[in-house]
Amino acid sequence: MRLKNVRVLIAHLNINSIRNKFELLADGINKNLDIFMISETKLDETFPTRQFFIEGFSMPYILDRNGHGVVSLYILGKILHLKLFQSMKVL
Repeated sequence: MRLKNVRVLIAHLNINSIRNKFELLADGINKNLDIFMISETKLDETFPTRQFFIEGFSMPYILDRNGHGVVSLYILGKILHLKLFQSMKVL
């Protein structure tokens, strides 16, 4: 099945540590986005999932939780999606 005239709005932000910026980010995010990527979150295993949930989006995916670069990926809740990479896990 091929969809015609489908537009997907994608945004990326290099946040350089999300720890003290998440509330401001979550309040200001454009709810018209379909996919939102955040790099340089600098999260590790000590941060719980519920702390980074954004209403309207799926739970964020994360590539690596080593406290360094780390990429988070949010996908609009109404978009059907599968886990993109086997190595990715939900925050």
